[in-house]
Amino acid sequence: MIIMKCYFILLLSIISIGCSSHKQKDNQSQSVLPVINLSDNIQEVKSLPLSDVAERIEFISLELTDKSLVGEIDGMYVSEHHIWIGQNHDGRILRFSREGKFLNSVGKKGQGPGEYVLLKPYSPFLINEKRKEVYAITSFQGVLVYDFDGTFKRKQANYQTIYQNETCSAECQYFTFNDAFFAKGSLPTFSTNKDSLFAFAVLDSSFQFRRMFKNPSYIGREEEIIKHQPDMKKFFNYWQEIEPSTDSYANELTIKFADTDTVYRYDFSQECLTPQYAIKSNEKKGDYGATHQWFKELSVFDYWRISGYIPSKDFIYLFGNKGEEAYLYRYEKSNGQVRLLKRKGEIRERVIPGYNNNSPFRAFYGDFSFDNDLCGGKFTARYRSEGKYWTQVFMPGEDEVDIEKIRTAEVKDAPMRDRFVKELENLRDNEDSNPLLMIVTLK
Repeated sequence: MIIMKCYFILLLSIISIGCSSHKQKDNQSQSVLPVINLSDNIQEVKSLPLSDVAERIEFISLELTDKSLVGEIDGMYVSEHHIWIGQNHDGRILRFSREGKFLNSVGKKGQGPGEYVLLKPYSPFLINEKRKEVYAITSFQGVLVYDFDGTFKRKQANYQTIYQNETCSAECQYFTFNDAFFAKGSLPTFSTNKDSLFAFAVLDSSFQFRRMFKNPSYIGREEEIIKHQPDMKKFFNYWQEIEPSTDSYANELTIKFADTDTVYRYDFSQECLTPQYAIKSNEKKGDYGATHQWFKELSVFDYWRISGYIPSKDFIYLFGNKGEEAYLYRYEKSNGQVRLLKRKGEIRERVIPGYNNNSPFRAFYGDFSFDNDLCGGKFTARYRSEGKYWTQVFMPGEDEVDIEKIRTAEVKDAPMRDRFVKELENLRDNEDSNPLLMIVTLK
């Protein structure tokens, strides 16, 4: 026991990122880093219920007007009073009330003052409820700021800054928390400067990097990573990686980097990352280069990996896969018990003409949903907002939801299930309607 305790104290001192030595000593003296053990004493289960984390469920039908038609969604943010939706195909940011009533759109396509050509895919806007401001992340005009009614206020960041950020990470994504701006990065990179590689960054008010943190797995591989950046002229098989998982549950910013075994907490006072949990596994992860190739060999998928992380009041959930199985782990904070739900996944292949001698591009697709024991079906937290709202989107005309199975499901709240069925039937029968949202408020 003494040896184990010393080991974890040593581990804590090694994996603190960017903290002062004084802060590290304080952390070491306070506690031993808790371990999420994903190899020993795992209880395999057939269900992980949504009721473990959900305090309340709402069904929101978004109002359809000639100005509020929702098509392909590129971003969504839910707050106590509003629902925000970003659409890159028509360059609009839509504001709805929490009851689903359309209020207004924000921004306008064009090249005049306060207008933009395109919103940034997958990260089109940020919301600051306290300041009542919308930050439109655009592809050519930088970051433009509007009030909630859609009136242009100012330019927050220049295009050149956003462009420079995205040379460091091709998939640079932005978010705001506690009035501060942050960026998440991932591979590939277009930079030739090894010091510019980052996975998490603190930004100043003009979106310039103020403090950059590397994914610990980059350290010692910087030159290799730079060599394996995209070269479209040669159709180069570059290295890629997903961005880190971040969350702000309980007003605490936490981060799980890809291919690492630690969950970190961002310390605002010290501007550093401190370890919150260590993750232990006896599974082999495979060769770094082989597992990070854009075109992966089929054998790469035999290796275990964790790709997602979500905290809640009593549990931490980790998403991963091995072979053609999707893994959903649930770690219980009070006693360290880990439960594992396995579901059948799929490795999909497609040929991209002209790339990699026409050999197939492969990617894993799996079911990482919770069993909705409150009103039936499955729940996938597609969007997470303010550390307490999870949202699933049901599109009109979609046939992936088994309504009859939900109708007969044994649930904790039968009236809620019946209402859910009616909402789904209405959505199925009215393909010209707007999406239905299921919003879960966490405990």
